[in-house]
Amino acid sequence: MFDLDSAVGIEIRGDDLVFASIVKGFKEYSLKNCGVLENFRDLESPELFEWIQLYQESKGFNRENVILGLPRDQVIIREVELPLEVEENLEQVVRLQVKRFEPLEEERSYYEYIVLERDEEEKKILLQILMVPQVVLEEYLTLFREVDLYPVAVRVSSVGWHQIFSAHADGHSARSGRLIVAINPGEIEFVLTGQDKLFSQRVRVDEDNLSFDHLLLQLDRFISQLDGVEESLEKIYLAGLLADQFAEDFKERFQKCEFLLKGINLKESNGEIGTFTAAVGLAISGTTKSAYSRSNLIPAERRLIAERPSFLPTLVLAGLLVILGLAALGRGYFQNQDLLKSMKIQTEFLSDDFQHAMYLREAIQVRQAQLSELQSLMTGRQRVLRILQELTERIPETSFLQNLSVREDRVSITGFSDSASTLLKVLLDSKQLERVESQYIVPDRTRTNRERFSFEANIKEPR
Repeated sequence: MFDLDSAVGIEIRGDDLVFASIVKGFKEYSLKNCGVLENFRDLESPELFEWIQLYQESKGFNRENVILGLPRDQVIIREVELPLEVEENLEQVVRLQVKRFEPLEEERSYYEYIVLERDEEEKKILLQILMVPQVVLEEYLTLFREVDLYPVAVRVSSVGWHQIFSAHADGHSARSGRLIVAINPGEIEFVLTGQDKLFSQRVRVDEDNLSFDHLLLQLDRFISQLDGVEESLEKIYLAGLLADQFAEDFKERFQKCEFLLKGINLKESNGEIGTFTAAVGLAISGTTKSAYSRSNLIPAERRLIAERPSFLPTLVLAGLLVILGLAALGRGYFQNQDLLKSMKIQTEFLSDDFQHAMYLREAIQVRQAQLSELQSLMTGRQRVLRILQELTERIPETSFLQNLSVREDRVSITGFSDSASTLLKVLLDSKQLERVESQYIVPDRTRTNRERFSFEANIKEPR
């Protein structure tokens, strides 16, 4: 099979790191290798670095396309429905939603959002927002960068289940509803895939209390949170290290139930991928272009790529640059000599006229600077008046401005309102302001049903 692309998925499963490297061909994927590093949290950085180096040397994987999967219980997933009119300022609106979801003001999160539906008739847009605490993600990024691994993307591990079905559905539509029940020691994970959506939940459970009745109870709780799932559910797939123990009970209770490996079509290299299925799906997400495969919880400014220079291409390019540089310098030298000689003759001939022209030019520049200063003052006053006029006309009667400050092209607004979110929407639609940001919205301690707010925005440049 001709290899077009490759990637490695790394699933963080408890205290273990699960590796799976895949190769994409014309028509199918193949599993290149897989492995498990147990109790990685107990290893020092040099020990972890040595294990990864030995693993790569013996089995090989693409270090330039590493996809890291976080445990489901470390990622918050929220579904949000918003008016379609906020689409132009979607990033700012999502940022405001994230602040509301954060448990504490000091516990900041990195986030990503995916557009699930866009309804023109109902004028609504449906989003799925994924959030991870900054301290959690920074700890993982620091750990992997210390061992010379630079993940190009970080996603919730549940995306692996979604992606492996999107790539390989055994006779089923990639949009049909399928429920994966992954049963492992100490935890159960439910993953519902289909219709381009992903819903998942991880439940921790004591192994002594793990029974089929308990599994049904947790499954019922998961299904009850999702509207209309039972009608669209096509099949249940069992996965995980303990799936064999409950297979007969599930098949007796549910007619459409089978092991996960029978529902996917993947060319394997070692014949056993049950333990590595989520990691395989994460790797597949690094070679596809679906909405979830483009998601990345690493903020843009924190995305780094390991520098691995190739010396031969570098030397060739350096040699070409030297040759081109010498040619350009030689040609430029002779051209400059001819130009300087010509300019010297013309300068001597027009010396008096040149001096007078320079004097007039300096005088004009002084006048232009004075005129620009006056125009700037007038423009600034007019911009402030336009902003004040618009705020006076559009701010709801239930909102009161306490302070308005204008510094250069930045406006700060503080005050009180019965509905600060309504006021934010008004500011987002402003003709004079842009990039409106909420600094804080907090309850007013002096009066019930009222909020204190602080917004900042840029003044739009006149067109």
